[in-house]
Amino acid sequence: SEQCIQMMVREQDANLVLKEELDRLRKTDQLTQMNNRQTFTDRLSAFISEEQHADCRSAILYIEPDGIEDLQQKLGMQSIDTYILDLANIIRGCMDDGDLTARFSDYGFVALVKRDDKSDLLDAANCVIENYSDHIIDLGEQTMSAACSIGIATLGSLTRDAEEIIAQARQAFRQASLK
Repeated sequence: SEQCIQMMVREQDANLVLKEELDRLRKTDQLTQMNNRQTFTDRLSAFISEEQHADCRSAILYIEPDGIEDLQQKLGMQSIDTYILDLANIIRGCMDDGDLTARFSDYGFVALVKRDDKSDLLDAANCVIENYSDHIIDLGEQTMSAACSIGIATLGSLTRDAEEIIAQARQAFRQASLK
């Protein structure tokens, strides 16, 4: 009877590991290993409902590479993935511990940036823009430089809804990317 008990414990452990792995996969974007859109939106909703943001020290950044349509014509899927992954890594490198990032769409990223000082919110965005534009993307047979645009929406006392604040950041992005 001893062996039987051990066996069951191990199986439960294995099931738990499997369950945790499935859970992680459900919440994660496969390519970038960032949160996916749904997970980000859920976490942002929780953050909005529990925090006081009257001081505007949190913001949503919406980030996309510039000229993605042209890139799609020029590059294959694999190279586009390299482009996306490079941007993801740069975004990650510009974030602080408490920040939250996600791959929001094929080419779009979102970040919830929290800072002690409102003026520091722009630093995160500038960090991404500068590092990405300094960056040469190695696509094997060719190298390309890159650029991205960012829209920012700060969370204030009137922020009630995750989807809405993300939409505001995307709207700001569209204006930024037209310039």
